[in-house]
Amino acid sequence: MQLFECLLQMVEPTSLTDKQKFSYTTHLFNYVINFAVEEYEQRMLQISLEESKKENTHADLSPFKVLQRMHEEGVFHLMGSDELFNSGVLLLLDGIEQRLIRP
Repeated sequence: MQLFECLLQMVEPTSLTDKQKFSYTTHLFNYVINFAVEEYEQRMLQISLEESKKENTHADLSPFKVLQRMHEEGVFHLMGSDELFNSGVLLLLDGIEQRLIRP
């Protein structure tokens, strides 16, 4: 509750309605919490993929063309990274900022 209150206090001075303040803060809060949970799950996936490489077996990503391409390009290393977290927070904040500009 303290963290949620702090987040709400940050948007309190804005021209957003209370409903918007509560909604946007809830989305941001849930993003942070869910990112931590997903970070763990993604780390387990990465470990599994690395173990597959060591055992000269490969996870069969052939049914997933886009994921397969991204894996081959090394994009999976972003999973659980600060870079990915920060880009998500910036995306949410950009959206909130747009709501402030266009009520």
